[in-house]
Amino acid sequence: MQIEEMEALLKKKIVTAYLLGMSVIEITRAMQKYKINHVHSALRNAGHIRAVTRDEFMTSYAVHRKLDAALDRRGCCFARWCLGWKFDPDETAELLKELPDQGNPTAAHEALLRDFPVIYFKMYGGDPPKTPLYDNYPTIPPSVTIEWDAAHTRYVAKVVEGADIEAVGSDKDAALGGIKRAYGLLVDIGRLDSAINHRLQYCQKSSHDHPTGCHEPTLGDPGVFSEK
Repeated sequence: MQIEEMEALLKKKIVTAYLLGMSVIEITRAMQKYKINHVHSALRNAGHIRAVTRDEFMTSYAVHRKLDAALDRRGCCFARWCLGWKFDPDETAELLKELPDQGNPTAAHEALLRDFPVIYFKMYGGDPPKTPLYDNYPTIPPSVTIEWDAAHTRYVAKVVEGADIEAVGSDKDAALGGIKRAYGLLVDIGRLDSAINHRLQYCQKSSHDHPTGCHEPTLGDPGVFSEK
């Protein structure tokens, strides 16, 4: 599998995860990344999230300084976070300035709880449970072969351990850099597959418990909290 094919597959997996109800932050976290840029861009380019306007980007919604700091570390702003959830930034800001109703929390409060549980409890009080949401995908460094392809006058790098990926380059360093990139994409795809399977299992259980459909995780549901 070539790098271009793997990049397309990863974008497809990102869209699948989003349509299953995972948020931009949750998808990013599942891939063990920190910045949301790649995930958000993939979803925006696919037409699932609209671009933030200049006014929205420049507006200070002043919900809470800790939330602002957490979003900034993720390469995000409040308006962009809201758009990922299909929320109106102005309305969401006003909702989050109020304490959540424990019996009937708003969608905005539930979204904050899922994406930033530590910040949620710092804002509203309490101690978050420490329950991991996704299994770690194994990332054993691969063995690589680099051979000269005389027919195409290029070097070809391949992973030895059975992974169907390869990269080419005009010299060995270029081929090695390409195979590292390809293997990184393979790992990202594997991690996201694991998260998607987890989500599907959750939805199957949820649809059994809630015949109206896959309800979103809320306070008290197992496996909700996973924030580093």
